[in-house]
Amino acid sequence: MVEAGEARPNRVTFITALGACSNLHDLEEGRKIHRYIDRYEEEERSDVLVATALINMYGKCGSVEDAREIFQGIPKRDVIAWNAIIAANAQLGHGKEALELLQRMDLEGRMAWEGVQPSGVAFVSILAACSHGGLLLPSRSYFLAMSGDHGIAPSMEHYGCVIDLLGRLGMMEELMDLIAAMPFEPGGIEWRNVLGACRTQSDVENGSDAAEIARELEPEHAAAYVMLFGLYSTEEP
Repeated sequence: MVEAGEARPNRVTFITALGACSNLHDLEEGRKIHRYIDRYEEEERSDVLVATALINMYGKCGSVEDAREIFQGIPKRDVIAWNAIIAANAQLGHGKEALELLQRMDLEGRMAWEGVQPSGVAFVSILAACSHGGLLLPSRSYFLAMSGDHGIAPSMEHYGCVIDLLGRLGMMEELMDLIAAMPFEPGGIEWRNVLGACRTQSDVENGSDAAEIARELEPEHAAAYVMLFGLYSTEEP
């Protein structure tokens, strides 16, 4: 498009191209687009949507430092930009930084007249970071704060992050209690996640129940059968 010179790229062009780089994890091509924007497109350089696409690209491609630099350069950040930088840090294993960003987002939002408040998307990233880091107490705190402080009803994604954390920590009784207490029926993927945790913790009793329910919900899905075989193969002879 640039070489032909028949039309000039705009922010939609850059957002779409950067999205492709994100999906392909192509950092080199993403950097080329970033350099082009910096060199030739002054208006798009200050556009928050283009900046957010750059943050997403750098986060998906593993360069959290570049993502942070872009974020710091945004003069007026919206909730999407905040979500993007929180997700970038969480995805790349920087759980502490992700938690600090959420706290900063909340603080700045409370101080401003029309500040940005944390969203359900941000809490998914935070709870996922807590799960990967094995952070039980922060996970509980943020899960409760969603509805108590921010009026956000937890979705299946939020519950899934907590289920994953409890499974990693071997807290199978608490995991099963949470499944029973959810305000909606878990689907096949949730029961397969439970089965995966049971397999890791060699919990044959709960794992057998989870596998049976998963097979009833999605009989054509082979993963439950494979994981159930793996569960029984971990038993002592």
